[in-house]
Amino acid sequence: NHEPAIFLLEEQLRTTQNPLIVKQLQTRLKTILILHKLEKKVDEYKKLYGRLPADISEIVDADLMDSMPDDPYGGQFYIMSNGRVFTTSKLRFTSKEQ
Repeated sequence: NHEPAIFLLEEQLRTTQNPLIVKQLQTRLKTILILHKLEKKVDEYKKLYGRLPADISEIVDADLMDSMPDDPYGGQFYIMSNGRVFTTSKLRFTSKEQ
């Protein structure tokens, strides 16, 4: 359930003035919103086809999304066996990407 994280990040963005922290919060929020959308699309796919997609690209192939979103941290999104979507980036930039 991503809603609490989304709410918290939006609240932090409203009250944070440090530009560096604002940028970090915006990147985190963008990523959480993508994960939230992808999990909804995985659920939609499962309802349509009776199974989880093998990978995220099947959601695009099934015309449930126009294109594959990029992970703002540079990782790759993947689907766990329980239908949850995660990213290889672990929501962190590598030191060279900061």
